[in-house]
Amino acid sequence: MVRKQLSVVLPDGKLEELKELLLKSGGKEIQVKNEYEKYRIGLNDKVLIAYSTGTVVYHQDLSNLVAKVFMGLGTRVGVDEVGKGEAEGPLVVCAVALDDEGRSKAVSIGLVESKMAKGDRIVEVADKIREAAVAVGTVVISPSEFKKVWKRGNLNELLARWHAQAVESVVCTLKKADVIIVDSFDKRRLKEKLEPLAKRLGAKLILENEADRRYIEVAAASTIASAIRRNLMKKGMRLRKWETS
Repeated sequence: MVRKQLSVVLPDGKLEELKELLLKSGGKEIQVKNEYEKYRIGLNDKVLIAYSTGTVVYHQDLSNLVAKVFMGLGTRVGVDEVGKGEAEGPLVVCAVALDDEGRSKAVSIGLVESKMAKGDRIVEVADKIREAAVAVGTVVISPSEFKKVWKRGNLNELLARWHAQAVESVVCTLKKADVIIVDSFDKRRLKEKLEPLAKRLGAKLILENEADRRYIEVAAASTIASAIRRNLMKKGMRLRKWETS
């Protein structure tokens, strides 16, 4: 099997913790190559590059060390949707719950946000995320269903409702969660629909733009949603949901 270069965005404040861990494991600091790099560390002939954005690029053999900085975060639920801006095919909303063990597995398999993964790779990653997840909830809206409900409702209101349905599926499995993180598009409507569910789980609710780029749980949800949408379109669910003039 070919070993791969992987990447992930670390939780806030974890860059220095990872650096210390790598150095304690025998790593050596290497000169950075541009102003965007925070540090480079070589270990066992492999290199890890940390960027000031919180992203780290690392060889697959270093994934176990990278995974350690994701420990102790508890159970977190990530929520995202795909297909909203596409003229054809379904819209899919997904919620994924990962605990410490699940996050560790996601790091080791090379969780790639769905906009970067392509073809069979995204299906492969999505299947592994499902295996690692504590719970997964999905809502699929076909093009015909979308057209029907779109006639009588605000799009953001509908999206917030579908997000809540996906989270509800996860809530039915979980007894407790620490955080629910959503790739935000309308904070008022999302808060209205999701805050009651967060309270049921005793979870903090985070609504953040581009959360799929900052939180591994939201990237996991985006990846599974993209894989589902891809499979449905391959099976023929390709009708238009947006009318053009």
